[in-house]
Amino acid sequence: MTVKSPVCTRNDLAAVLNVTAGERFLYEVRFEGGAQPVFAIVDQHGTVVLSQASSPDNDGVYRRRWPVDVSKIEIPNDLTHTCGMHFALATKYHWTVTRLNVSGNAIEVHKDCVYESDPHDSRDEWFAPFRILTV
Repeated sequence: MTVKSPVCTRNDLAAVLNVTAGERFLYEVRFEGGAQPVFAIVDQHGTVVLSQASSPDNDGVYRRRWPVDVSKIEIPNDLTHTCGMHFALATKYHWTVTRLNVSGNAIEVHKDCVYESDPHDSRDEWFAPFRILTV
């Protein structure tokens, strides 16, 4: 199966994150139409930020705030996080990226996309990049 073009209400390719002011990103991944998700959000070095190996919240949504440890983040820096999704065991994913202030309140949604497989083709994965500029 192939993945249809994503349907996005917001699809920023990049965002600035003011780490020194306490900002964080909230990554959320939901899935539908299958037994389990197979996905991972990784940085350009291969470090996993969030994956199906994490435990979902009670509502079934996989969530992670990033960065977890600010002391490990270079400022300024130019990073890439990529969400890779496999559609063998789930037919639809919903990925959102929200920038939060130091209090944990939403400042802005940078990515809000739904990725769905097309059962009439054989390609079954999709990779969605997100560039981060830390200040």
